[in-house]
Amino acid sequence: MTASDRSGILYAIHQDGRLLFFRDLVRNGTNAPNGSTGWAGGNQIGQHFEGIRQLVSGGDGILYAIHDDGRLLFFRDQLRDGSNAPDGSTGWASKSGNQVGQHFEGIRQLVDGGDGILYAIHQDGRLLFFQDQLRDGSNAPDGSTGWAGGNQVGQHFEGIRQLVGGGDGILYAIHQDGRLLFFQDQLRDGSNAPDGSTGWAGGNQVGQHFEGIRQLT
Repeated sequence: MTASDRSGILYAIHQDGRLLFFRDLVRNGTNAPNGSTGWAGGNQIGQHFEGIRQLVSGGDGILYAIHDDGRLLFFRDQLRDGSNAPDGSTGWASKSGNQVGQHFEGIRQLVDGGDGILYAIHQDGRLLFFQDQLRDGSNAPDGSTGWAGGNQVGQHFEGIRQLVGGGDGILYAIHQDGRLLFFQDQLRDGSNAPDGSTGWAGGNQVGQHFEGIRQLT
């Protein structure tokens, strides 16, 4: 599992629970095929992430993590150079690891929309909108403070296998039948109609034969 902050930094959760840091120094595809050049990092910057079901970058070193038990956790990497202690005891903001939400066990996928915005596909097909107004981990553990939204902004996403943020409200969606779809949230404040009939542009097909694509980021 990886999370990218679109600046060449990648955070990776190893199956043994270690959190690893990588940074693509060249970002032009000229890294050595075996990864021996063009990269910084690869080192451990945290541990005990084995219970994390999904990790999402929120930009500026912020990571949101959905735990298997439904808790939403907040982390912020203050260094962003891979020099954090392997056990995560240094290099992270003081409120890192804090619970900032709950009942995310029904969320199938969480997607960064920029500016603290998160889009979430619920397993029942609803598209939900959240915006972290604090971005410092001080939100109430039950999510009752520090957030805007949580409301439905779309429906019938049960056939979407993966959703990816493209910046400026743009979302790319891989349908399970292989179509690539385009959406743009024109409002970015959660006031779209629950059925998605207002506040959006797009919804049209912009590609095909993506059924073999396992992950898009």
